[in-house]
Amino acid sequence: MKNKLSIIICIYNTNKEQFNNCLCSISNSILENFEVVIVDDGSTIDYSDIISSHSQTLNINYIKTKNHGTLNARLLGIEKAKGDYVCYVDSDDSISFCYHQASMLEIGNADIIINDWAFKINSTSYYCPDDSSISGSILSSCPLDTFFSKNGHEHSYYVLWNKIFKKSVLTQAKKDIEKLSIDKLVYAEDVLISYFAFSHAKLVKNTHLGFYFYHKHNSQEVAISSPEKIENQTMSAGLVFELISNDLKKEKLFAKYENNLKIWRQLICSTMFENAKQFSNKGPIDCIKKVFPECALINTKVSNSKYIKKTLLPNNIFEIDTELKNIYSRNSKQLIYCKHNSYAHKTLIEMKRIFNLNFEFAENKNSNCIIIKKDINTLKQKIVHNYLIAKTGLILFPPGSKIRKFLKNKLLK
Repeated sequence: MKNKLSIIICIYNTNKEQFNNCLCSISNSILENFEVVIVDDGSTIDYSDIISSHSQTLNINYIKTKNHGTLNARLLGIEKAKGDYVCYVDSDDSISFCYHQASMLEIGNADIIINDWAFKINSTSYYCPDDSSISGSILSSCPLDTFFSKNGHEHSYYVLWNKIFKKSVLTQAKKDIEKLSIDKLVYAEDVLISYFAFSHAKLVKNTHLGFYFYHKHNSQEVAISSPEKIENQTMSAGLVFELISNDLKKEKLFAKYENNLKIWRQLICSTMFENAKQFSNKGPIDCIKKVFPECALINTKVSNSKYIKKTLLPNNIFEIDTELKNIYSRNSKQLIYCKHNSYAHKTLIEMKRIFNLNFEFAENKNSNCIIIKKDINTLKQKIVHNYLIAKTGLILFPPGSKIRKFLKNKLLK
């Protein structure tokens, strides 16, 4: 039987424990009829033991190449994928057990489906940002309008890892990018691939069941660790915007999205500038001025308004998910008790709708019902993710300030 979905994992020297956790979460999925395409972009780490341990439960196609960068690895994954649909999972991230299965059932005639996601930052556990794709509904027959709608302020519309694509759309995007003869990108390749995919799509929608868990840590490729890294990321971002602008001009769409691009460029410029301020080396700032000459750098601040208000997910989310997976597997007439508006309650409502499960909610705890664990959050998590505290902290300790950086490092240890 042909694989319905291809899950592409591009890996380059990812921590082995993180990579193993990633594959474990996919192994735990209730999704059927899928393959995992692993593209190793010249890692010096040997992952053979991890891949071998998961080969019994996963249909894995492992491809090892020389190091040519993430963009080339992502494009190679598209070429090797055999499924009708394709998605990406970063090698240091993980997914809910029902994440891809729900999306495949909901995708219908859409070319792209956008899924819910959450951040994980060290001991503060998982939280959802105030992102419109997570809190609202998307059904658009003008995908490029959707792509540019948030001007780069919300991850959902331009990253690859929270979406499922019809393979034909990604194949067309791959052809477009290969015509550009790009040597190597170290940043914003998600934006470039997503742009071309959206430009070929006819319908995009979203769904709300399960999460993609995006792990934020200092060893990430996008993490800022040196002036040289800021310069490389700035040049890559500048190239991506140039390529998108050129394509929009070719398609006679530039005037329509010119203002969106202008705001987006300003956001990237601001972000890079704030990152550059932590180093005494003036090279990064000179690079930013050269790549983004139209962006004023004086008194520039990054707008964090979209990501202040956060929904905190329970610290015991994976224990709860195990119970929810058992309920899905049994799919029998059963009474279930869980706190109203808890993580389990909200998830079960969507599970019942999408998977047509045969259970009912109990009003009170009793011996005849299944009792789901309560949500657990530490006091530290509640403080870190409290809206008023976050808003106050943003005012008292603005982005880029030394005291903000000090406090952030202390809180997130």
